[in-house]
Amino acid sequence: MAISNTMLLQIRISQHNDEVAFKELYYVHYKELYRFAKTFLQKIELAEEVLQDVFTKIWINRKGLHNIQNLRVYLFKSVKNKCLDYLEKEKLLPHFELDEVKATVSNLSRTPEDILISAETLAHINEIMQTLPPKCKIIFQLVKEENLKYKEVADILDISLKTVENQVGIALKKISQAINLHHKGY
Repeated sequence: MAISNTMLLQIRISQHNDEVAFKELYYVHYKELYRFAKTFLQKIELAEEVLQDVFTKIWINRKGLHNIQNLRVYLFKSVKNKCLDYLEKEKLLPHFELDEVKATVSNLSRTPEDILISAETLAHINEIMQTLPPKCKIIFQLVKEENLKYKEVADILDISLKTVENQVGIALKKISQAINLHHKGY
């Protein structure tokens, strides 16, 4: 079994207190974790603070870092939990249940990937993304933008695999419908 770059960083950090490896780990994952935190918190300063808190905790507990099986999922889960802590502290936690919304993916004939995306269409998709329910938007971002597997997203968000599938289906359906309407307007 080949050892990934992330695994090597984990070993260097946990067993050798390697600050250079820690900085590399930080920079490798910063962008995706920042986008994820900002999606939750909607505030740049809070997102940055969350990342600082998460990585500070990782450095403090670095001795056990080599025991983590999937560091990327662990990082996303840590950021999610810290975001929820901030939202609760600020009483900003939105109240919604993912399981209340159901969708079927089987009747989708086209996806955004099937369409040649122009700059205008991409801008339209981004507008649609902003209208998705918060959890749906987060799930879609993790799957489509961060390329996480459905199982990893379910683990990060502590939800069922079926919920992830349903929410991605909802997002794809809304995007597909909006793009179809947008193109019919031409």
